[in-house]
Amino acid sequence: MISLCNHLDHSDSGDGKLRAVSGWKGVEGWASAQATTAALGNYADPLRGGGTVDTDRPPVAENPSWPEETLLGKLDPKSRAVLLGLGSKKSYEAGETLLAQGVPASHVVLLLRGIAKVTAGQENGTETLLAVRFGGDLVGEMGVLEERERSATVTACCHTVARRIEAAELERFLNLHPKVSIQITRMISERLRWANERRLDFAAHNAKTRVVRVLAQIAETYGHHYRSAEPREVPLRQEDLAALASTSLRITQDTLRELEDMNAVQRGYRKVLITNTSRLHKVAKKLSQNPQ
Repeated sequence: MISLCNHLDHSDSGDGKLRAVSGWKGVEGWASAQATTAALGNYADPLRGGGTVDTDRPPVAENPSWPEETLLGKLDPKSRAVLLGLGSKKSYEAGETLLAQGVPASHVVLLLRGIAKVTAGQENGTETLLAVRFGGDLVGEMGVLEERERSATVTACCHTVARRIEAAELERFLNLHPKVSIQITRMISERLRWANERRLDFAAHNAKTRVVRVLAQIAETYGHHYRSAEPREVPLRQEDLAALASTSLRITQDTLRELEDMNAVQRGYRKVLITNTSRLHKVAKKLSQNPQ
């Protein structure tokens, strides 16, 4: 049995602090916040499809920055504010479907807050977890751009706030904002690259290493999504982590148990708490450099 402890430098004090990948930048940040507040205040659009209108909860503008790796994090303040004003604001609870596989693509969903998982079903009844999306991400764009049926289902993992944007409205917006079109193209390319990296991980790393690398990547890419200090919650089932790492549930459970013994994570019901981000990254790095 491979022990993760062998890859941990015990001289590491590990304060577990996670760097902020995006945030306030002087006057520009203030202007962005004001524009975002105005855009998110437009709730008058009619409700169509799944989800509910979310008027009771505080607006997302209370934290108007998103991770740099997401679409909203990449846009300039003006383009972001206009995009946030499109469509209708929706609220989804854990387990609710945002987009359904096989349904004609008539709109996209812009995630503002929350986490959603992307899955695809097979003819034999099996379901495969393809990716996880966070606040700031856009989902459903492939079906809309290709004018085809949806190739996957998107489901909320926790309370999720989003904006539903109809295809025609998105097309008009992109015609007026070509720089956003370029960012969406880059986003699709980055997702393809991520998928290729998962295939390479499967060939180059053992199962436990893949589990640690998936957790570390979520913390690195989307850590700024969380408002509270550590521990940082990843509201995914252990089965979901196993699927992302292309391994069995048993190996995933064993890996999480060892990480918990090292005080890097804490297991919970339908979630994993990252309690020491720097330690988790250190284990992932050492495992990647010393495959067994």
